[in-house]
Amino acid sequence: MASFRISLLEITKSKLDELSKSERMIAMKLLEDPQFFVSKSLVAIAEAADVSQPTVVRFCRNIGCEGFKDFKMRLAQDLAVEQAFTDAPHIDTHQLKTGTYIDHLSRTAIELINDAPRNLDLSILEDAVLEVSKAKNLMVYGLGGSSAIIAQEAENRFFRLGISCRSYSDSYIQRMTASTVNAGDVVLVISSTGRPRALTDCLDLANYYGAKTIAIAPKKSPVGSSAHYCLNISTDYPDVPYYHPSPVRYSQLFVLDCLADGVALRLGDKAKDTLKRIRSTIISLHGIVPKQPIGD
Repeated sequence: MASFRISLLEITKSKLDELSKSERMIAMKLLEDPQFFVSKSLVAIAEAADVSQPTVVRFCRNIGCEGFKDFKMRLAQDLAVEQAFTDAPHIDTHQLKTGTYIDHLSRTAIELINDAPRNLDLSILEDAVLEVSKAKNLMVYGLGGSSAIIAQEAENRFFRLGISCRSYSDSYIQRMTASTVNAGDVVLVISSTGRPRALTDCLDLANYYGAKTIAIAPKKSPVGSSAHYCLNISTDYPDVPYYHPSPVRYSQLFVLDCLADGVALRLGDKAKDTLKRIRSTIISLHGIVPKQPIGD
């Protein structure tokens, strides 16, 4: 069976011509009322489609499921995704003409950034700053959309301060590098949900081998709970249309900037000297740009 996921309703539509007459009856019933299949038993579904129970099980296997139980679980997940899109604010073309969607994006970003400091425990931030500032090596892990990009930004911020830092967004590489850490190294994990099992596994590996671990994640999540220090981000943010990017990245970036700024302050002249060397070497590329931030 393929490791990627395709909606069972989509698979059923594509396989209609390949199914037997009895299985096609089940398929049509499923496409007509998928919620019925989630809530009813095998017996009830067989009776509703006027087929035998073994035919229902065979249909489940023919559309890629291991059996009836697996079918119901996957269908419930698919319908949950559909519901999320149904519940999300709909496209309003009037917003495009008036530019009001820009106001919505701006308000959401400002709200998340303003909320971020209230979720931070300053004593934990101070501990995380200390660990990163003395790290022999800093590895940063992020998966998915915003978290992987923020992990790259973390590498961009910390190498400028003279810290040996690498970011990884591939779960296999994350797992392998987590197994190479030692005491004195630090692993920083960034996750908007704090749920990916691959990230908690990496934290467990890094903890086992003696590294200090930091998470930018919801503190009550598996990722947040697995790290030595969790820089908390809230999951309580406004509903956004499905075509808008997740606003949580504003919180992630703000918290990362707090961590990086704290490290720079703690390193003092060491960070200043490294930034000066970097600035000196890139002047030959574009000269001195007025008012350019000195750290970029």
